Amino acid sequence: MRRRHLFASLAAATAITFAVLPAASRAQAAAPPASTHYTGALADGATWVADVPAASSWNGTVILYSHGFGPLAAADAPDPTTQADLLHLGYALVGSSYSGPSWWALASAVRDQFGSLAAAERITGHPRRVIAWGTSMGGLVSALEAQQGRGRISGALLIENFVSFPSAIVRRECLERHGAFDETLGMGIDYDLWLRLSAYYQFDFIAEPTVRYRIWAGQMSKNYRKRYESGIRIMQCFLERNPGVVGDSVARCAWAHTYTGRGNSTLWHEKDRVAAFRDYLRALSFRPAYWPAWRSMLRALLTRRAP
Repeated sequence: MRRRHLFASLAAATAITFAVLPAASRAQAAAPPASTHYTGALADGATWVADVPAASSWNGTVILYSHGFGPLAAADAPDPTTQADLLHLGYALVGSSYSGPSWWALASAVRDQFGSLAAAERITGHPRRVIAWGTSMGGLVSALEAQQGRGRISGALLIENFVSFPSAIVRRECLERHGAFDETLGMGIDYDLWLRLSAYYQFDFIAEPTVRYRIWAGQMSKNYRKRYESGIRIMQCFLERNPGVVGDSVARCAWAHTYTGRGNSTLWHEKDRVAAFRDYLRALSFRPAYWPAWRSMLRALLTRRAP
């Protein structure tokens, strides 16, 4: 069935897909296909590297690797073995050093990663898809990248609703085919709609302000408990009705993010420490190494001052 584009202005959307990639066996990695190594520099001083398989071996996918906290050295994989395995599987690899100014380079990393990707695309041509992948701090960089791209956004959207409802423009055909708002939901009817449509359509965005958004004390989004209850119900329904659209690792990340967020709201807005720690532990049951949950628990133990 032909897929059409869904256009959403102002909202950050993404063509970036998160995935867990199977490592090739050592026997396979022993004789990888020929690849070419490229290097370059960006205008802000960041450097980039790319390793590209032979044209006959490239599967059309670029992995945009974001390195973790540490020296600002360009890398397109966490280690040589992983790099060799991915090249053998036909993936092109790209990564930048980030321009800093410090090792905690979140302010410049996303810009430099996209600049490196653009430079690599001038060599490889436009890829069929791009996979954002990072380790340690690089995972945060990948999440930020997901909010500035376009295309298939189900994975990133499951983690965070970044589509702006007031400025969204939707083709009528999309609503006629897949339904409009679910009025049985107390909150989050826009989030439910975006998730349902993301399983069938691509999103685009206009990278400039198009609306003004008023925030006031009585708005519905201030009802944190009800907002999270509705969000959890929406996520559950989406995953049950659309198996395979989002990978298991991304779903686990989304659940960890959601329960950590609800724990923070419960702790700092309702002062319910028991319920908050219950949510933090629930988040860690999905991703035991999820640093934001551990950080929230440490903060709760060390201070009673809201962040």
